[in-house]
Amino acid sequence: MGFGRGRKIANSRHDSTKDPLCVWVTYLLNLPSVGESGEWDESNDIMTTGNGTSWQVIGLQPYTVYSFRVVAVNAIGASRPSKESYYMVTLREVPDGKPNITYAHNTSSSSILIQWAPPPKHTLHGEFLGYRITYRLRERVRGEREITLRDPLATEFTIRGLNAFSQYLISLQVFNPAGIGPATTVAVMTDEGAPSRPKNLTATRITNNSVKLRWLEPEHANGIIQGYNIYHLDVGPNHTERKKVQSPQQVMEYVLGSLKPYTQYKVWVKAYTGKNEGLASNSLEIITDVQSPSAPFITNLTCQSMDSIYVQWDRPKIVYHRIDYYFIAYRSENTWDFEEISVSSSQERQSHAMIISNLTSNMMYEVKIQGASRSVVEHSKLYKGPYSDLKKIFLQSLTNSALEEVTIGVGIIAGIISVSLVLLVAILAFVLWRKYFQAAYYYLMMILLKACNI
Repeated sequence: MGFGRGRKIANSRHDSTKDPLCVWVTYLLNLPSVGESGEWDESNDIMTTGNGTSWQVIGLQPYTVYSFRVVAVNAIGASRPSKESYYMVTLREVPDGKPNITYAHNTSSSSILIQWAPPPKHTLHGEFLGYRITYRLRERVRGEREITLRDPLATEFTIRGLNAFSQYLISLQVFNPAGIGPATTVAVMTDEGAPSRPKNLTATRITNNSVKLRWLEPEHANGIIQGYNIYHLDVGPNHTERKKVQSPQQVMEYVLGSLKPYTQYKVWVKAYTGKNEGLASNSLEIITDVQSPSAPFITNLTCQSMDSIYVQWDRPKIVYHRIDYYFIAYRSENTWDFEEISVSSSQERQSHAMIISNLTSNMMYEVKIQGASRSVVEHSKLYKGPYSDLKKIFLQSLTNSALEEVTIGVGIIAGIISVSLVLLVAILAFVLWRKYFQAAYYYLMMILLKACNI
């Protein structure tokens, strides 16, 4: 008796045809049930077609223990079964059973858990060595990866290091020394992850209270991008605020407003999905433009001569960066339009002054002043502030009548001073007299009191 290939076994015995005393017989092969402890299954007896002493048994199960008995049969009947043969094992074959995947779900944006039940034992056809897991991105034919689990008792495994928000085809197979069995395949998608950095953040326009930003969507969304968070840090007080922008597009533009004039900011952008906020874009360091200063304060407005006015003013209280120019506007009572004089500002001085000349005497004039700051973004642009309060002055010429009035005025002032001095001397004399008079009076009273007591 010998081994056949796969599912076949050759059975042989002594050739009785060479014995002239033997009658023509046929044989029955008795097969036991599978395994060494199985019972003989006479329902599956095999009748040979001649009296030869060998036979090939087919239709057996791979990698299964068998034993055989032979019964001779002639016209009279069947003999007793022969002694059972030695136990023998059919050869291995590739498994034809599939594992049953009972659970497959993502556990994060980069991992998937699968659980399974093993195939029936009779489909293994050899020593059960373990499982083979293969996986790849669904949209890619190549790039398949393989994991070998040399543990027949394993029933679950977590695949890690996957791409976020990507669909994978996962196959599971059993294997024995003869090879790998058929695969059970499922499609599973990883969870949403954190988006990569938004690209090419730039500032396209800067004003004194806003900046227009432009950027491109992240290269890897790793999910469904629902919007962007714009962060801007006020460098001075180190205070950060966030603006949420929805309705994402491939190319984004947004005007970030409510900023302070001439202030340094640091700006960056992050995309976000339903579960995660992504990485920060490149950061921008910007300085907003200046704004108009507040109004100056006119502190002195006097006649300098018959045709000129002296004007003095203080720097505005609110200044962004610096004052570059002052504009002095003036007009006479006979004109509607103001004439304007520009003066460059000295940054070190708090108070400024100038003389407005070539004016007409005996005329009422109005004067007002405004400050201006040059833009740090557009150098040709000036931010002019509000005017100061309007001041008026009457420019009068010094004629003879005016000189007489001045002389009379001086005499009156001198007379007032003289009268005041006389009154002051009189009051002082009265105080001294009263002081000494009261002292003498008290002295006489003391003498009289002493005389009465005597």
